[in-house]
Amino acid sequence: MQVIWQPYTPNIQAQVAQIFLSGEDIWTARVPLISWKRVEWHLPDRVLRQFGLCPTTNIQPMDPSFKRVDGRGKSDMDWMLYHQAHIVIWESGRGYIVTGDLLDQHNNNSIHHYIQWYKSWATLYMLKAPVEPTAYPRAPSEHLLVRLNIL
Repeated sequence: MQVIWQPYTPNIQAQVAQIFLSGEDIWTARVPLISWKRVEWHLPDRVLRQFGLCPTTNIQPMDPSFKRVDGRGKSDMDWMLYHQAHIVIWESGRGYIVTGDLLDQHNNNSIHHYIQWYKSWATLYMLKAPVEPTAYPRAPSEHLLVRLNIL
């Protein structure tokens, strides 16, 4: 089995709600994603092929001072004040855009070099596909149709 990392084609993008395509200019910003007490780093340089860019082995490490916070017992914490430094980075996200060469047939050697580098340190896990496709109903009406063996 092989995963083919390709950016969304215009045909696929046409089927996606516009709200999910907004902000495309900052999709490759290396910024903290903040949700109350949680902060996780968005690291697009690790998945550049997803954005139509040639992957690189020159991946910058995360901020060494970054520490995950346990919010238990901190109900009175002012998270906006606590994460002020991360908020400043998020608000100036256009200054943290990760750039790269566009993917095309001319940089196959760069992709091969990246894959060899990736395999040298990554542990790859592959899951077996289910024998039969499994439908996971999302709405109450779909649950009913599954129970009635219509789906």
